[in-house]
Amino acid sequence: MTNLIAYNNDGLEIYIDDKTGESFASISSYARMAGLTQQAISKRVRSHNSEDTKKAEIKTGVGCRYTTLLTENIIAEWIIKDNPTIAVQFLKLGIRKFMYSLAGYSQPQPQAQVTAPQQVAKALPSEYDLKFKNIRDRKNAATKDIHELQVQIDELKGIWESLDAEEDTLVIDKHRAIADDVIRRREKVAGRQTRTKEETDAMFAKAWGFEDK
Repeated sequence: MTNLIAYNNDGLEIYIDDKTGESFASISSYARMAGLTQQAISKRVRSHNSEDTKKAEIKTGVGCRYTTLLTENIIAEWIIKDNPTIAVQFLKLGIRKFMYSLAGYSQPQPQAQVTAPQQVAKALPSEYDLKFKNIRDRKNAATKDIHELQVQIDELKGIWESLDAEEDTLVIDKHRAIADDVIRRREKVAGRQTRTKEETDAMFAKAWGFEDK
């Protein structure tokens, strides 16, 4: 994009095409208008239709840089929901032109000095306001995450206790099976010893002539 003239009004970066008259806002400037973080607007821009944004080569003190600018159309669509107060200021600035268009009225009228843009700029949140808002939003998000994690921890504790009980039951069953096996082995061995002794006694009795007649 060419023919762009950069304006900086109290930290707001506005770009105007001196041939078409179109105006654009940088992502950081729109974030300030909307009262949102620059990261939030950047994420929204990446997922939005690229036709509503413009790639521009901007001259800076250290050279040129490519940046994404928001068009008038997307600003008008987003600002209504993002910051209704500023949207009203926008409407006030454009209502007369819109009403003339509806009426088909095109006769030139004397232009009154417009002070609304300065009022809009003053009404925008400061850099510190945005930083405080960002911190509050992050704290609220962290609190929500902590609550959700606590719920998951409680669920996992319940599962752990259930598995503990299951494990204890298995250990008991295992020891019981081992004990039963030992008892059975002892009984079997004892039975063999008894039979062997009886057979031995009978054999000696027969050999010595002591067997019952």
